[in-house]
Amino acid sequence: MYHDSAAGRLCAFLRRARDIAPNLAMRDGWCRLFGMTPPGEVVEIYRQMADVLALPAQAESEVRSLKNANHDLLLAWKGSVEAAFSQLALNLSWDHVRGQLSDYALLSLDMAADQISRLSAHRPREIAAEQLAEIADQVHSLRNEIIAADLPSDVQEFILFHLSEIQRALDMFRVRGSEGVRTAVQTAVGAVYMRPEVTIKAAGTPEGWKYMRWLRALVLTLSITSDISSLQQRAEQFFLEAASTDDAAVIDDVVAPDTIQPETRPLQTDGNDSQFRRA
Repeated sequence: MYHDSAAGRLCAFLRRARDIAPNLAMRDGWCRLFGMTPPGEVVEIYRQMADVLALPAQAESEVRSLKNANHDLLLAWKGSVEAAFSQLALNLSWDHVRGQLSDYALLSLDMAADQISRLSAHRPREIAAEQLAEIADQVHSLRNEIIAADLPSDVQEFILFHLSEIQRALDMFRVRGSEGVRTAVQTAVGAVYMRPEVTIKAAGTPEGWKYMRWLRALVLTLSITSDISSLQQRAEQFFLEAASTDDAAVIDDVVAPDTIQPETRPLQTDGNDSQFRRA
């Protein structure tokens, strides 16, 4: 399946939706798709549904961006999918979704995903399953450390919020894809610049420093920036080595990789977190 496109992710999601019994309650159907234990939290169900409901428009945009393609043929699924998503009250039966998903609609959507995968000039690089599992393990470990640490409340809340957003992007990978994960990481990096007072306070703690180092390694792992060499040149030393460094330089150094090379595997540790510590 072509998870590097919204069309591919939508097709995979709808095929799973067709495997759910039509007499199941709508709420239970969504819970099953999202891996929740029924009946699930209503707010979280609707929150994840919003990501799914955004996929058809994203998929249509991908199709219309293709040159020399039969857009009408590749969008033949649109009416069926819109009908499937038109009645989403949680007290209805799942057949209101399943009953609209014909073989022809899913075949059309599969064809669209195939063409996008082959022809799109702006397809994002897919994150490998091994990378996803590694990042998830790191997020889980860091989250536990931050919760257990004796940190200022604003620092703890700051880090835990962004770890949670990255974790949610990982959980929703089948819907949001690689771009969802990259967006969550980019948001975390942007927060470093937007909250300098918290960033500097966090970097003064072992746990906060470890989070910052992990975040900048993650930027390289996901290839969020294409200008690796210039980033390496910007950071010749850790910002904590110079007490006189101004805030702007501190923040630049937090997110600018220094000695991490793009061909390494920066998320792996030797068991004592040495890669996250100052020399």
